Amino acid sequence: MENSNLSNEFLTSNEVCDFLKISKVTLWRLTKNTDFPKGIPFHGNRLKRYSVIDIKAWLKNRANSVIEG
Repeated sequence: MENSNLSNEFLTSNEVCDFLKISKVTLWRLTKNTDFPKGIPFHGNRLKRYSVIDIKAWLKNRANSVIEG
């Protein structure tokens, strides 16, 4: 996946895992136990998509938290 495509789109859970280099279990844990952006339901609750903008903001916030303290 190219970073140029990651401007204002939605990612599947597999794409989020690839982008963050994490497993699906880790993604599930992040969404259940932290302030990680929740998936937006598509087609009822069967499919979820994650906002690239929200994920990047979460990463920036997390990096700032580590730096500050």
